[in-house]
Amino acid sequence: MSYSESVGKKMKELREQKGLSIAQLAENCKLSEEVIADIENAKNVPNIAVLAEMARGLNVRPETFVDDGEGCGPVLTRNGEGTVSTNYANGHVSHPVFASYCDLAAGKPGSHMEPFVLTLKASDGEEAPMSKHEGEEMIYVLDGEVEVVYGKNTYSLKKGDSLYYDSVIPHSVTTKSAAKVLAVIYTPIN
Repeated sequence: MSYSESVGKKMKELREQKGLSIAQLAENCKLSEEVIADIENAKNVPNIAVLAEMARGLNVRPETFVDDGEGCGPVLTRNGEGTVSTNYANGHVSHPVFASYCDLAAGKPGSHMEPFVLTLKASDGEEAPMSKHEGEEMIYVLDGEVEVVYGKNTYSLKKGDSLYYDSVIPHSVTTKSAAKVLAVIYTPIN
């Protein structure tokens, strides 16, 4: 399948999944119906500017159109199978001494949310670095107790407690003993 066929097929699938007509998508993207139809029928190869407009109109990331098609379905992560990863915030490794991250949706292209289990170690009195980035976060304490510094406020959370907040405000999550947190970060489309 050629590049234009692949992009056109992906665009049509996404449009139909979202229940949009060509006319509705054209209005959302501020493009003509003819341009959209030509792309979907592989008669036109869109440039990056058009791909960006299409992505906004479909509420997906531009790279969604050019990935290899794998990972378009759900991501199943069985107990103990999450991908252990390092979290990067503000261009730096975030909390490397205090926490490990287990990604629950590794490899999901075009996603807006990043779910993971955060296993926190005792902070030993060291101050955790503050993080801030676009988007929103939700944390749910699975085990132990955590302290969330959010701007000028501090929240103490116990097992079963949750906190939902805007990520643009500087924040950190620490514990005085071991704790485990389910966290979901939402990143808006640029």
